[in-house]
Amino acid sequence: MHIHLAIGDHGAAAVSRHTGHNVLAYRENLLEGYVPPLHHCDDRDRYIAERASTIEALGWATAEEAEASLRSFLMTVSDDAVIALTLWHDGDFFDSLHLANIVAVTRLQGRGTPPPSIMVQPYTMPANAGEHERPLHTAERMTLLDHEIVSFDAFWHSYTSGDASSFQSLVDSLRNSPSPLISSFASQCIEAFVPEEDGLLSYERNMLRYLKASNEGQAHIDVEALNRAAGAMAPVTDVLLRELWHRFVAHGASSQIPVSIENVIADLRVATINHPINRSRQPRIVG
Repeated sequence: MHIHLAIGDHGAAAVSRHTGHNVLAYRENLLEGYVPPLHHCDDRDRYIAERASTIEALGWATAEEAEASLRSFLMTVSDDAVIALTLWHDGDFFDSLHLANIVAVTRLQGRGTPPPSIMVQPYTMPANAGEHERPLHTAERMTLLDHEIVSFDAFWHSYTSGDASSFQSLVDSLRNSPSPLISSFASQCIEAFVPEEDGLLSYERNMLRYLKASNEGQAHIDVEALNRAAGAMAPVTDVLLRELWHRFVAHGASSQIPVSIENVIADLRVATINHPINRSRQPRIVG
Protein backbone atom coordinates (compact mmCIF):
# COMPACT_ATOMS: atom_id res chain seq x y z
CA MET A 1 0.00 0.00 0.00
CA HIS A 2 1.28 3.48 -0.97
CA ILE A 3 -0.05 6.38 1.11
CA HIS A 4 -0.14 9.97 -0.11
CA LEU A 5 -0.19 12.49 2.74
CA ALA A 6 -0.51 16.26 3.05
CA ILE A 7 -0.67 18.52 6.09
CA GLY A 8 -4.18 19.79 6.80
CA ASP A 9 -7.49 19.38 5.04
CA HIS A 10 -6.81 22.25 2.63
CA GLY A 11 -3.48 20.82 1.47
CA ALA A 12 -4.86 17.30 1.11
CA ALA A 13 -7.89 18.48 -0.83
CA ALA A 14 -5.76 20.60 -3.18
CA VAL A 15 -3.30 17.77 -3.92
CA SER A 16 -6.11 15.26 -4.38
CA ARG A 17 -8.02 17.58 -6.69
CA HIS A 18 -5.02 18.28 -8.91
CA THR A 19 -3.49 14.79 -8.98
CA GLY A 20 -6.39 12.36 -8.57
CA HIS A 21 -4.62 10.61 -5.67
CA ASN A 22 -6.46 9.66 -2.53
CA VAL A 23 -4.61 11.94 -0.08
CA LEU A 24 -4.69 11.51 3.69
CA ALA A 25 -4.90 14.77 5.64
CA TYR A 26 -2.87 15.05 8.83
CA ARG A 27 -4.83 17.37 11.15
CA GLU A 28 -2.24 18.25 13.77
CA ASN A 29 -0.33 21.33 14.88
CA LEU A 30 2.91 20.16 16.44
CA LEU A 31 4.02 23.70 17.27
CA GLU A 32 1.18 24.30 19.71
CA GLY A 33 1.02 22.92 23.23
CA TYR A 34 2.77 19.96 24.80
CA VAL A 35 3.93 17.20 22.43
CA PRO A 36 4.83 14.08 24.46
CA PRO A 37 7.76 11.80 23.61
CA LEU A 38 7.12 8.85 21.32
CA HIS A 39 10.01 6.45 21.88
CA HIS A 40 8.47 2.98 21.91
CA CYS A 41 5.50 1.22 20.40
CA ASP A 42 3.87 0.88 23.84
CA ASP A 43 3.83 4.70 24.11
CA ARG A 44 1.18 4.96 21.39
CA ASP A 45 -1.92 5.02 23.59
CA ARG A 46 -0.33 7.34 26.15
CA TYR A 47 0.91 9.63 23.38
CA ILE A 48 -2.58 9.84 21.87
CA ALA A 49 -4.24 10.48 25.25
CA GLU A 50 -1.76 13.18 26.29
CA ARG A 51 -1.80 14.95 22.95
CA ALA A 52 -5.63 14.78 22.75
CA SER A 53 -5.85 16.34 26.20
CA THR A 54 -3.58 19.20 25.11
CA ILE A 55 -5.59 19.79 21.93
CA GLU A 56 -8.82 19.93 23.95
CA ALA A 57 -7.27 22.42 26.39
CA LEU A 58 -6.29 24.64 23.46
CA GLY A 59 -9.87 24.65 22.20
CA TRP A 60 -9.18 23.03 18.83
CA ALA A 61 -11.42 19.98 19.36
CA THR A 62 -12.86 17.77 22.06
CA ALA A 63 -10.53 15.14 23.48
CA GLU A 64 -12.66 12.46 21.79
CA GLU A 65 -12.42 14.16 18.37
CA ALA A 66 -8.68 14.69 18.72
CA GLU A 67 -8.08 11.12 19.86
CA ALA A 68 -10.10 9.68 16.97
CA SER A 69 -8.18 11.76 14.41
CA LEU A 70 -4.77 10.98 15.92
CA ARG A 71 -5.46 7.29 16.31
CA SER A 72 -6.72 6.92 12.75
CA PHE A 73 -3.62 8.66 11.38
CA LEU A 74 -1.09 6.82 13.56
CA MET A 75 -2.61 3.40 12.92
CA THR A 76 -2.68 4.03 9.16
CA VAL A 77 0.90 5.24 8.64
CA SER A 78 2.41 2.64 11.01
CA ASP A 79 0.58 -0.30 9.45
CA ASP A 80 2.90 -3.07 8.17
CA ALA A 81 0.90 -3.07 4.93
CA VAL A 82 2.32 0.37 4.09
CA ILE A 83 5.34 -0.07 1.82
CA ALA A 84 5.62 3.53 0.60
CA LEU A 85 4.55 6.92 1.92
CA THR A 86 4.71 10.21 0.03
CA LEU A 87 4.46 13.49 1.92
CA TRP A 88 3.44 16.40 -0.28
CA HIS A 89 5.67 19.15 1.08
CA ASP A 90 5.14 22.85 0.38
CA GLY A 91 8.65 23.81 1.48
CA ASP A 92 7.97 25.46 4.83
CA PHE A 93 9.25 24.65 8.31
CA PHE A 94 5.85 23.39 9.43
CA ASP A 95 5.80 20.57 6.85
CA SER A 96 9.39 19.61 7.68
CA LEU A 97 8.49 19.34 11.37
CA HIS A 98 5.65 17.00 10.42
CA LEU A 99 8.03 14.99 8.26
CA ALA A 100 10.22 14.38 11.33
CA ASN A 101 7.12 13.28 13.24
CA ILE A 102 6.08 10.93 10.43
CA VAL A 103 9.53 9.31 10.34
CA ALA A 104 9.26 8.62 14.09
CA VAL A 105 5.65 7.42 13.80
CA THR A 106 6.59 4.74 11.26
CA ARG A 107 8.48 3.01 14.08
CA LEU A 108 5.21 2.39 15.94
CA GLN A 109 3.52 -0.97 16.47
CA GLY A 110 6.87 -2.78 16.64
CA ARG A 111 7.25 -3.07 12.89
CA GLY A 112 9.05 -6.28 12.03
CA THR A 113 9.99 -4.92 8.63
CA PRO A 114 12.07 -1.85 7.75
CA PRO A 115 10.17 1.44 7.65
CA PRO A 116 8.29 2.12 4.44
CA SER A 117 9.94 4.01 1.65
CA ILE A 118 9.34 7.63 2.68
CA MET A 119 9.26 10.09 -0.18
CA VAL A 120 8.97 13.87 -0.24
CA GLN A 121 7.10 15.50 -3.10
CA PRO A 122 7.76 19.26 -3.21
CA TYR A 123 4.86 21.32 -4.48
CA THR A 124 3.50 24.85 -4.54
CA MET A 125 -0.02 26.07 -5.07
CA PRO A 126 -0.73 28.06 -8.25
CA ALA A 127 -0.10 31.78 -7.78
CA ASN A 128 -2.69 34.40 -8.79
CA ALA A 129 -5.11 31.83 -10.12
CA GLY A 130 -8.13 29.94 -8.94
CA GLU A 131 -7.47 26.50 -7.49
CA HIS A 132 -9.07 24.79 -10.48
CA GLU A 133 -7.38 26.88 -13.19
CA ARG A 134 -4.01 25.15 -13.46
CA PRO A 135 -2.16 22.23 -11.85
CA LEU A 136 0.14 22.30 -8.88
CA HIS A 137 3.78 23.21 -9.46
CA THR A 138 5.91 20.21 -8.52
CA ALA A 139 9.63 19.48 -8.30
CA GLU A 140 11.39 16.13 -8.44
CA ARG A 141 10.22 13.64 -5.82
CA MET A 142 12.91 12.63 -3.31
CA THR A 143 13.20 9.33 -1.42
CA LEU A 144 14.66 9.78 2.06
CA LEU A 145 18.05 8.13 2.41
CA ASP A 146 18.91 6.06 5.47
CA HIS A 147 21.01 8.82 7.06
CA GLU A 148 18.18 11.33 6.51
CA ILE A 149 15.71 9.01 8.23
CA VAL A 150 18.15 8.62 11.15
CA SER A 151 18.55 12.41 11.37
CA PHE A 152 14.81 13.13 11.35
CA ASP A 153 14.18 10.38 13.90
CA ALA A 154 16.90 11.74 16.18
CA PHE A 155 15.49 15.25 15.79
CA TRP A 156 12.00 14.13 16.79
CA HIS A 157 13.13 12.35 19.92
CA SER A 158 15.26 15.33 20.96
CA TYR A 159 12.47 17.82 20.15
CA THR A 160 10.05 16.01 22.47
CA SER A 161 12.60 15.20 25.20
CA GLY A 162 12.39 18.53 27.01
CA ASP A 163 16.20 18.73 27.15
CA ALA A 164 16.90 22.16 25.65
CA SER A 165 20.69 21.91 25.65
CA SER A 166 20.85 18.55 23.85
CA PHE A 167 18.22 19.76 21.40
CA GLN A 168 20.27 22.85 20.60
CA SER A 169 23.42 20.73 20.14
CA LEU A 170 21.65 18.30 17.84
CA VAL A 171 20.19 21.04 15.65
CA ASP A 172 23.61 22.71 15.41
CA SER A 173 25.15 19.43 14.27
CA LEU A 174 22.40 18.80 11.70
CA ARG A 175 23.29 22.07 9.96
CA ASN A 176 26.43 20.28 8.73
CA SER A 177 24.48 17.37 7.25
CA PRO A 178 25.42 16.45 3.65
CA SER A 179 21.68 16.36 2.95
CA PRO A 180 20.28 19.71 1.71
CA LEU A 181 16.89 18.67 3.13
CA ILE A 182 18.31 18.11 6.65
CA SER A 183 20.68 21.10 6.66
CA SER A 184 17.91 23.42 5.46
CA PHE A 185 15.53 22.07 8.12
CA ALA A 186 18.18 22.60 10.83
CA SER A 187 18.67 26.20 9.70
CA GLN A 188 14.92 26.77 9.86
CA CYS A 189 14.89 25.30 13.39
CA ILE A 190 17.63 27.68 14.50
CA GLU A 191 15.64 30.57 13.04
CA ALA A 192 12.43 29.43 14.73
CA PHE A 193 13.69 28.40 18.16
CA VAL A 194 15.61 31.52 19.15
CA PRO A 195 16.25 31.34 22.90
CA GLU A 196 14.56 34.09 24.89
CA GLU A 197 12.86 34.00 28.25
CA ASP A 198 9.35 34.44 26.89
CA GLY A 199 8.42 30.90 25.88
CA LEU A 200 7.69 31.98 22.30
CA LEU A 201 9.00 30.76 18.99
CA SER A 202 10.79 33.50 17.10
CA TYR A 203 8.12 33.81 14.41
CA GLU A 204 5.42 34.23 17.08
CA ARG A 205 7.50 36.86 18.87
CA ASN A 206 8.23 38.72 15.62
CA MET A 207 4.58 38.78 14.54
CA LEU A 208 3.42 40.07 17.92
CA ARG A 209 6.14 42.72 17.96
CA TYR A 210 5.07 43.85 14.49
CA LEU A 211 1.44 44.12 15.62
CA LYS A 212 2.48 46.02 18.76
CA ALA A 213 4.60 48.42 16.71
CA SER A 214 1.71 48.99 14.28
CA ASN A 215 -0.48 49.85 17.27
CA GLU A 216 1.97 52.39 18.60
CA GLY A 217 2.22 54.07 15.23
CA GLN A 218 -1.49 53.54 14.45
CA ALA A 219 -0.28 52.10 11.17
CA HIS A 220 -2.30 50.06 8.71
CA ILE A 221 -1.34 46.38 8.79
CA ASP A 222 1.01 45.59 5.93
CA VAL A 223 0.37 41.93 5.07
CA GLU A 224 3.73 41.57 3.34
CA ALA A 225 5.49 42.91 6.45
CA LEU A 226 3.52 40.47 8.60
CA ASN A 227 4.61 37.62 6.31
CA ARG A 228 8.22 38.76 6.62
CA ALA A 229 7.82 38.68 10.41
CA ALA A 230 6.55 35.09 10.11
CA GLY A 231 9.74 34.11 8.27
CA ALA A 232 9.76 30.47 7.16
CA MET A 233 6.17 30.09 8.36
CA ALA A 234 4.79 32.78 6.03
CA PRO A 235 2.81 30.26 3.91
CA VAL A 236 0.54 29.68 6.93
CA THR A 237 0.44 33.19 8.41
CA ASP A 238 -3.36 33.09 8.80
CA VAL A 239 -3.13 29.85 10.78
CA LEU A 240 -0.43 31.30 13.04
CA LEU A 241 -2.52 34.38 13.76
CA ARG A 242 -5.46 32.23 14.80
CA GLU A 243 -3.19 30.22 17.10
CA LEU A 244 -1.91 33.41 18.71
CA TRP A 245 -5.51 34.62 19.14
CA HIS A 246 -6.22 31.59 21.32
CA ARG A 247 -3.30 32.36 23.60
CA PHE A 248 -3.25 36.16 23.75
CA VAL A 249 -6.85 37.32 23.39
CA ALA A 250 -8.96 37.13 26.53
CA HIS A 251 -11.92 34.85 25.84
CA GLY A 252 -14.14 32.35 27.59
CA ALA A 253 -14.07 28.61 27.02
CA SER A 254 -17.12 28.88 24.76
CA SER A 255 -15.81 31.79 22.67
CA GLN A 256 -15.48 31.22 18.94
CA ILE A 257 -12.51 32.58 17.05
CA PRO A 258 -13.55 35.24 14.51
CA VAL A 259 -14.01 33.96 10.97
CA SER A 260 -12.45 37.08 9.45
CA ILE A 261 -8.66 37.24 9.64
CA GLU A 262 -8.99 41.03 9.79
CA ASN A 263 -10.96 40.66 13.04
CA VAL A 264 -8.33 38.23 14.38
CA ILE A 265 -5.64 40.83 13.66
CA ALA A 266 -7.71 43.59 15.27
CA ASP A 267 -8.16 41.50 18.44
CA LEU A 268 -4.44 40.73 18.57
CA ARG A 269 -3.56 44.40 18.16
CA VAL A 270 -5.69 45.21 21.19
CA ALA A 271 -4.17 42.30 23.12
CA THR A 272 -0.62 43.54 22.50
CA ILE A 273 -1.58 46.87 24.07
CA ASN A 274 -2.98 45.24 27.21
CA HIS A 275 -0.46 42.46 27.72
CA PRO A 276 3.31 42.00 27.48
CA ILE A 277 4.44 39.88 24.56
CA ASN A 278 5.88 37.25 26.89
CA ARG A 279 2.45 35.91 27.85
CA SER A 280 2.54 32.26 26.71
CA ARG A 281 0.71 29.09 27.60
CA GLN A 282 3.90 27.12 28.31
CA PRO A 283 7.64 27.33 27.59
CA ARG A 284 9.00 26.00 24.33
CA ILE A 285 11.82 23.48 24.04
CA VAL A 286 14.35 26.33 23.78
CA GLY A 287 14.11 29.55 25.73
